[in-house]
Amino acid sequence: MKRTRVGVLIVLLLGTIAGAEAFVGQERNSVSIPTAAQCAEDSGTAVAVVPGGKIGSPQIPVLLVTSCTNKLFFLDPANPATPVLTLTTTPGPTTGNWQAITLRADKGDLLACQPVTGGTTLHSIDYSSLNTITDGTVVPVRNGPAGSTCAGLAWDSNDKTIYQTGLSGSQNVVFHFGESATSTATSVLANCPTGDSVTGISVAGTSLFVSCATPVVSLNDEIRQGYKVDNSPGGAVRDVVVATPGSLAYDPVSLGSEFKDAIWTKGPGAQRPTGGGAGAVSWRVSPAR
Repeated sequence: MKRTRVGVLIVLLLGTIAGAEAFVGQERNSVSIPTAAQCAEDSGTAVAVVPGGKIGSPQIPVLLVTSCTNKLFFLDPANPATPVLTLTTTPGPTTGNWQAITLRADKGDLLACQPVTGGTTLHSIDYSSLNTITDGTVVPVRNGPAGSTCAGLAWDSNDKTIYQTGLSGSQNVVFHFGESATSTATSVLANCPTGDSVTGISVAGTSLFVSCATPVVSLNDEIRQGYKVDNSPGGAVRDVVVATPGSLAYDPVSLGSEFKDAIWTKGPGAQRPTGGGAGAVSWRVSPAR
């Protein structure tokens, strides 16, 4: 499924003050993915959020990062017509795109996932202009656990651990493990509705966000907010209905003046707003745990 002309980014906002519950699921904005951030009319599946200051643009609070082939595109949500920066990753993915990327703010890099025969591999990508490493340099981190996929990837800076989508038998799960190749992986059920696939994950505070989408027809699509330790159905904070949600990226900055955080999600073009052009971004609201 192509995701540029056909791609949509949706944003969930996480209210952190009393009264924010009234805005859960509210749509706030729309952003188009420019042609310059596409490869053969596709912008890939990945999305991340990084500080503009890390690439020498401190006047831009946050940048959206998308990826296709071996490139990363940094977009200003307020002025997305042309990428602020395009990085070529070296070495690039062996096949296709970086299918999932996530910011590791405490390490100053992006963690990226690519599928390989028999599993997945995870890599560190340097993007910061504030160090002496060549921007776009890729360094292997570790293999993903058996059964892992690149539908979603998240980094928890609190305990320096990775969350990754996957399958355990026929069940959708979220793996949790350390950066070391010897770290033991545990898993929790994704708890998506029957028939849905897991299409993205993000971690914010004690919450685990899971996007669930039906592969063919938009039915029971949602973003689930649960407790990151067990993601138990009974412990879910809420399910927010969002048509065909995809990869997720946590954004604590864009709505800081409103005392809210944000989660961006990238979906397919079937959901682009009328006139949205080459993909779009919209925002919705939900209090964080």
